[in-house]
Amino acid sequence: MKAFLRFRSKPKVLLLQTSDAEIYAPMLAIGERANRAYCESHGFEYRSFVGLKRGHYSWHATYNRIPLIKEIMDEGYRGWVLYLDADAYVHDLGFDIREIIGWRSEPLIADTAGRDDYWAINAGVFLLNLGDRRGRKIAATWYSDFMAISDDDLIKARRWYSIASDQGLLHNLLRRDVKYRNAVRRAPPQLLNYHNGTFVRQYLREFGPLSKRVAVMEQDIAEILTRWELSRDE
Repeated sequence: MKAFLRFRSKPKVLLLQTSDAEIYAPMLAIGERANRAYCESHGFEYRSFVGLKRGHYSWHATYNRIPLIKEIMDEGYRGWVLYLDADAYVHDLGFDIREIIGWRSEPLIADTAGRDDYWAINAGVFLLNLGDRRGRKIAATWYSDFMAISDDDLIKARRWYSIASDQGLLHNLLRRDVKYRNAVRRAPPQLLNYHNGTFVRQYLREFGPLSKRVAVMEQDIAEILTRWELSRDE
C-alpha cells in the first residue's frame, strides 16, 4: 500500500520541447520561461533542443521529438514525458499534472486532433509514460518508423506534408496495432485544448501569423510569470 501511494503522489515528469533554429526558436524561448517556472515549482525536469536531429529543412524539426524521446528512454528514464511543441506552454503554473497521471493505467494521454477515433490525437501536446512497457513500445516503434524514411526521401521533402509527418507516423502506428486502443486516453476536456487550454495552451498556425501568435504568447506569459513571482513572495 505504501509503495502504491508513493507512486500516486510522486511519479517522475520530464517536460520536453524542441524547435528548428530559424523560425520557431524565438517562440520556444518565450514559452520556455513559463515551462521552466512550472518545472521549478513542481520539481520536474526540463529539457529543450534547438536544431535538427535528422533532416535537411527547418520543418524537419517537427521530427525531433521522436529521436529525443528515444534517447531519453535509452538513458534509462522511466517516468512520464510531457511533450510541448514550441507553440505550447503551461498556462496554469499551479496545476500539478500528477493529479492526472498518478493513477492512469494508459501510457499515452493527449487531446483530439479533430476526429473522434482513439488514434487521432494531437502530437503537439501529449504525455507518454516511459515507465510503462506499452509506452516504451510506442516510443521505439515511432522511432523505427521514422528511421525507415530514407535520407533521399527526406531530401526531396522540402515542403510540409510532402512526406509522412511525425503526427501521421504516430497515428499510423496506433491504428495498425489494435492493442494500442487501450493504451490511449483522451485528456480531460479543455485541459490541453489549444489556445483555450486551462493547463497547457497551444497557438497553432490556424490562430494567425507567427507574429500574432508570438505576441499573444508573450503577453500571456508575462502575466503568468508576474502572478507566479508575487505568489512566491507571499
